[in-house]
Amino acid sequence: ENVIVGRLIPAGTGGATQRVRRIAHDRDMEVIEARRSEAEHAAALAAPIDDMVADDELGLVETPESRD
Repeated sequence: ENVIVGRLIPAGTGGATQRVRRIAHDRDMEVIEARRSEAEHAAALAAPIDDMVADDELGLVETPESRD
């Protein structure tokens, strides 16, 4: 038993809560890592397209108004 701030706290009362927190944290980290991996994969797939497209290849048409 522990005494905190003058109150008697029975031993073992926080074990279940800590176990649930640890499980939740581990699950959260799995989801975060999966999303990060998906985002990196999508960025890697998009990178070659971004490199191939330049401003002059976007089909911009020069008009008399744009020359002024």
